[in-house]
Amino acid sequence: MTIAATSAHGRIREVVVYFLRLGLLGFGGPVALVGQMERELVAERKWLTNEQMREAIAHGPEVGPLSSRIS
Repeated sequence: MTIAATSAHGRIREVVVYFLRLGLLGFGGPVALVGQMERELVAERKWLTNEQMREAIAHGPEVGPLSSRIS
């Protein structure tokens, strides 16, 4: 396995662990989780920019559980 493949595998694992933790520990439904995700993914981990997070929220109603909550 190359260094790039190992690095990518580590990142994928980090993302999977993050969303598993979010799903297991998140209370308050999808709307409450959006605030937590924005704080963690944009401010703390810097995985997304504010613009990317806004786009994800805008497209959430099309594909996920936010559809009945935000729209």
